[in-house]
Amino acid sequence: LGLLLKEAVSSGRFGPLAALNLRRIISQPDWSREVADASFNGGPLIDLHIHDADFLLYLLGRPDSVYSAGIEQDGVIQYVASTYHYVGGPTVTCQCGAVATAGRPFKHEFEACFGKATVVLAEATEPAEPDAALSQSARQVLTVYHPDGTVTYPKVDPADGFVNQLQHVAECLAGGQASTIIGAESARDALSLVLDEGKALRSGSVVALR
Repeated sequence: LGLLLKEAVSSGRFGPLAALNLRRIISQPDWSREVADASFNGGPLIDLHIHDADFLLYLLGRPDSVYSAGIEQDGVIQYVASTYHYVGGPTVTCQCGAVATAGRPFKHEFEACFGKATVVLAEATEPAEPDAALSQSARQVLTVYHPDGTVTYPKVDPADGFVNQLQHVAECLAGGQASTIIGAESARDALSLVLDEGKALRSGSVVALR
């Protein structure tokens, strides 16, 4: 799914990207002591939001600056809402955190507004009744809205994204080759970005990234 959006941005087949919103919201992960304990993983800003940061850097590169607001409890950032500034580029925002009430399933989504299409993904762990007419389920739906009012649903790999990611890592290790998609540098850069967002949230000011 990330590769599809990357291709759309790089090829320009839907025109220029005007706006992008990312969203990843969960309830408190009290099912795991390690996941719930910020001393193990840095809390939602790092353990959860770093995936959005990594994807954003892969898709558009490092922003010129960032402004963030959110919720901090006992020194741990539980929720962040960030606006990333790209000079001459699209408007990009993201909301992420562990602030939903218990029982609310994991869900992440994006909406990318191009000049000639709007591309929307919504993926959730929640059970959903399929739409027989569209042969789609709300669990994972990729939708493209076109200027003439038509709507299409591109077919995507039904495999779990984490499975594909781990398979790619295994293939790189088995072949003794570095990945052209992910690597230590991307992890470093994603961590740097979320830490800068933490600085922006705590200072209440824009943080320059270039």
